[in-house]
Amino acid sequence: MRENFSKASVRALRDRAGNRCSRPTCLCFTVGADISTTDGVTLIGVAAHIHAASPGGPRYNSRQSAAERSSIKNAIWLCENCASLIDKNGGRNFSASTISGWKAEAERNTSDLVLFQKSQTRPDWLSRMHYAQFINVPRLSTILNLGAELASLNNKMRNGFRGLGMETGRIAAYIEEAIARSSIQAIDIDDILPVSDEFVGQIVSFNKNCFTKNGVDAGSVVSPKLLAKFDARKSPHFYIKSGSSKIIFPYDPAWVTTNTAYCDFTSGRVRFAGLGVLKRIDYSENQIFVSPLLVAFPRNDFMDAFYGKKF
Repeated sequence: MRENFSKASVRALRDRAGNRCSRPTCLCFTVGADISTTDGVTLIGVAAHIHAASPGGPRYNSRQSAAERSSIKNAIWLCENCASLIDKNGGRNFSASTISGWKAEAERNTSDLVLFQKSQTRPDWLSRMHYAQFINVPRLSTILNLGAELASLNNKMRNGFRGLGMETGRIAAYIEEAIARSSIQAIDIDDILPVSDEFVGQIVSFNKNCFTKNGVDAGSVVSPKLLAKFDARKSPHFYIKSGSSKIIFPYDPAWVTTNTAYCDFTSGRVRFAGLGVLKRIDYSENQIFVSPLLVAFPRNDFMDAFYGKKF
């Protein structure tokens, strides 16, 4: 007897896969508009069995019960082509563990997409930047696709902003405007807590009172070892306290923009707004490490009225 899936299981399986084929080298959409009608759809997705529905089928597992064979746990959402492919040659080319891995990855990806779409927003302070105190030019130029515009300055910026003189202001202003006009989005730093590994690699936004530590004077050079391997006693960084967690932002002073900004990074306590990439989590010490992309001073309503809106 062939054990088929219920309609409810098929719908749930399809939705959990985001209506896309779960095979990682395919990922095609499995539903689309039927343009020959005004309200019809074309469906090319199927609920395929990981272990065969009946004896003699691909990857049949005699130890499964009838309920287990018809369970959503034994199903994967695929396009028609991939569903046919995994069953060729009696299913010998694609093991059950491989197919189960595809399913787990596909569902993890759709979960992440929903999570981050809900939590990612454009920080309102981005359109109110007065000036940037720190700009990680290499990382931001990649994110904002500014490589061609900054290519002529690559050699000059090998040591960061040091030695650029008045050119620093021009570069900073250009990047500030590019950021303000971009569609870049981030997760508010408060929304990552309690933190988990799924946030690693995500862009986060903050606008908080921060504590600075190990800041240096303008022109000082920090040992590359202290930049490559964080040392709380010596590496330049600032941090935010949030409950029992400590969010640490190690930075390279070479990308601090002005002498005034250097003072901010040695002030002990200061209000910073910025963007960063969450790099790693130390669960044993309740520490979260974020690599800053931008640290800026946003305008308030009084400054907008006095200076006029910048962007």
